Amino acid sequence: MTNPIGSGASRMIEDAYHGQALITFTYDDGRRNNYEVALPLHEDAQIPAVFSVIAERTRDRVYENKFMTPFEVSDAVRRGVEISSHSLTHRSRLTDLDDGLLHAELEQSKEVLTSLLPRETGVESFCVPFSKVDNRVLEAAISAYNFVRIDGKKMNSISSRSRLLNSYPVRCDTTLDEITEWIDVAIQERRWLVLMFHGVVAEGGELSKYDVSSETLSAVLHYVNSLSREKILPVNFADARRIRERFRKEEHAKLLANPRPSELVLDEAPGYKITYHRNSTPTDKLVISFGGLPSKKTQTGFGSKFILNQGWDHIFVAQEEMTQYQHLSIEQFRENVSSIAAAYDVFAYGSSLGAYAALYFGGSVNARIIAAAPKNSAHPLVLQKRFADLGFHHRELTEVPRSDYAPLILFDPHRRDETKFIRKLVLPAYPEANLIELPYAGHTVLETMKHMGLLKPFMTTYIEEHDVLQMEIVEDGLAVFPAERGREAYLEREYERALGLFQQSLDIEFNSEGGSGEIKALLKLGRAHEAKIAIVKYEEQNGSLRGIPEWVKQELL
Repeated sequence: MTNPIGSGASRMIEDAYHGQALITFTYDDGRRNNYEVALPLHEDAQIPAVFSVIAERTRDRVYENKFMTPFEVSDAVRRGVEISSHSLTHRSRLTDLDDGLLHAELEQSKEVLTSLLPRETGVESFCVPFSKVDNRVLEAAISAYNFVRIDGKKMNSISSRSRLLNSYPVRCDTTLDEITEWIDVAIQERRWLVLMFHGVVAEGGELSKYDVSSETLSAVLHYVNSLSREKILPVNFADARRIRERFRKEEHAKLLANPRPSELVLDEAPGYKITYHRNSTPTDKLVISFGGLPSKKTQTGFGSKFILNQGWDHIFVAQEEMTQYQHLSIEQFRENVSSIAAAYDVFAYGSSLGAYAALYFGGSVNARIIAAAPKNSAHPLVLQKRFADLGFHHRELTEVPRSDYAPLILFDPHRRDETKFIRKLVLPAYPEANLIELPYAGHTVLETMKHMGLLKPFMTTYIEEHDVLQMEIVEDGLAVFPAERGREAYLEREYERALGLFQQSLDIEFNSEGGSGEIKALLKLGRAHEAKIAIVKYEEQNGSLRGIPEWVKQELL
């Protein structure tokens, strides 16, 4: 009788990893010939296999001639195979499903398959039907599984924290030379190659488009075994997870052993970048700040200079412009940050979009949250036209992990979008939030606090002592206050009063709110000639017409 795959004194395959390439063999659909043909070949070669099973087809007798039965799934696990989910039904692209049906395909498939496995065995991974994902599907899948595999035709980074895996499909027209070339490239680049098979047909059988012959599979397994395990290590998904966990622990230990100051990119993927900065002297404070708009995938950004100058350690989370953090999931954030944050008194800090991110992600590491004028303009509640095609795929704040600490929410109560966002989205999640109102301080409330000399003492008092500094607002000499009062008057159609306030603001210093407001108010009052003079002056002082509404440009230019 053939030994189960990986049997022996102790597999401990993660200990056999020393930086070499990895290879994973996956088989989609749970076809019977995976059990009858592929499994014996893997047993002979002692190379791990992952069977990605369509859960519904294990329990419907109409499928039993072509697909594995519950006994065969269970027996395959006993013989060393890992089971992955390939959805509940595989009838539709997941991107076409509503949230309820998507949940069923992800969660119910896991429940069905888990019921067929030994108690200590779980379902680690999800192989996406048709390989079609979007941000909504990806976030839902990552919340349920350690790995999510698609097609992609790319190698994977072994050290990456990304749970999205690419694979190379192997079909009837894929040659042995092509497959061995992929393996050679993985070895050369020390990458992780995932192969996607479907059916494996015994010698002499007829191949369909997605089948390979047993001869081809046997040749591939033989080629892998002809190579040193020091060059390429065959693994399943559970093995790879343990290797990555060990890698992260070693990486973290190296970081802590490095002399201060030091800097490490924790993760970088399409849409975001997360960078950890250790200050020159030890501290128990970690401030996580989030980039707002506009922003780029940089290693420092909003608040970084201030945070590091105070002697605190820092994580900066950057988002790629126009993505609104939709590419970063709670699970990815926590996976990258939680082990580091565990050693600190943690704060999450941001303004506008960054404030939204502090509220959305901060609870997952139990941070004390400081959110100034929180808003995400991709959210349907306050959707701006420029984000209409992006889609909003995050969960609501009531559905994500909450911090044990009441967040500080700083905002101008006369700013309608932020006030609506706070009332309808933030307070249902944090009804005990400490609302700190700064009337007519504007959307950039932190900038106003800075000009009043209040920002640094407010932040240092809260971060060092957990106390909230009582602030006295002094408006003298600050253009923002008359500009914001002018904005309110304009929205109330008091155009003459608005014009006076905008011009009062501009008398203090040029600012885009006052300059744009003056032009709009002049047009509403029928003073187009003055508006034309004002827009020329605006462009000269601002360097561009940014901040001027399109309808104003069309009317004047």
